Amino acid sequence: MSQNLFTLDELVISQTKSFLNDQFMIADINGTPVGTILQSTSLKDMVFKSSRSLEVALTDAEGTPLQTVMTISDPPNFLRDTYEVHLPGIEQPMAVITKRFSLLKTKLDLTMEGFADVEIHGDFWDWNLSITSGDRLLADVSNEWTGMGNFFMGKNTYRLRITPGLNEQQHAAIIGAVMSMDMLRTKQNNSD
Repeated sequence: MSQNLFTLDELVISQTKSFLNDQFMIADINGTPVGTILQSTSLKDMVFKSSRSLEVALTDAEGTPLQTVMTISDPPNFLRDTYEVHLPGIEQPMAVITKRFSLLKTKLDLTMEGFADVEIHGDFWDWNLSITSGDRLLADVSNEWTGMGNFFMGKNTYRLRITPGLNEQQHAAIIGAVMSMDMLRTKQNNSD
């Protein structure tokens, strides 16, 4: 039986980029798959709207998707990029991620249950992130260098560390926020 994706405080997210579809696998620190992220946007929407949505699904120990547990969407917006994290069958978003104006580094606001003034700060390349509420660190993400060959093949590995003691909904919001950073980066690259 697979561990619950939303109770693990440390996750490894492996990404393989391709022309039409990015693939993500989420594993525990021992490398056992616990989730996957599937792109749910059509090719037409990606070409004409440059936005996409992602579905996060639990997996079995072999990495086979079992059940969708949340969706991360990029709804139309005019001033600042906004992303929403939804649980299946619930219209109201459980988390909202909004891009803030910033020079050189990415900054976003995260609205989620249980914490006020949550901020996401990326480094210059957005490979390393910190998610904080006031002075409290809620999570951090670091890019794990796996070699020049993997970099040029579009393969990235990120380690997400979530502060112990957060509930499942807060874990889900943080995972959604991390994936929205990838969506934002892809959207910016497509518009260049």
